[in-house]
Amino acid sequence: MSVPIHVKVFEAKGLKAADRGGKSDPYYTISINGVKPFQTSKTIKGTVDPVWNETHVLNVKDKDIDTGKILIGLSDWDRIGAHDLLGFIRIDIKDLKHGEPIDKWYNCEGKKPGTKEKGKVHIVCHFNPKGVPFEKSKQVQQQPMMMNQQQPMMMNQQPMMMNQQPMMMDSNQ
Repeated sequence: MSVPIHVKVFEAKGLKAADRGGKSDPYYTISINGVKPFQTSKTIKGTVDPVWNETHVLNVKDKDIDTGKILIGLSDWDRIGAHDLLGFIRIDIKDLKHGEPIDKWYNCEGKKPGTKEKGKVHIVCHFNPKGVPFEKSKQVQQQPMMMNQQQPMMMNQQPMMMNQQPMMMDSNQ
């Protein structure tokens, strides 16, 4: 038997720059214990502060509830050659509370657990043994998240995008 865990990966801040110009093209894969099936995010080009806002449902086998880990591997997409590793997030499933979303900024680790890499990732995990929909959780919708004493960010807030057109000067003036 398996139990669903809902994982929402909102954004990352200060990831390692793997490309020229001090940027990366970050994406991530997410799985239980690094075992297939993997789910893969979209790639966000030219940034070390990507916003994904993606939700995944991972089915955890009963045998993995006490010892398993949610493994998120962050990488820099490259057109040619191997993609560069930016870091890992490892979340112990046993530390998740049944039915209560955990909203946290996780520090990136290296290949070896406990080693540090640049950056942190904002993630909400909802261990869902009773089938309560992730989006219906009051805590996920209403809990503000603070980072570096800035204004609170609401969990259901979409990033603000500005459509800007270049200003053209009339050459006849």
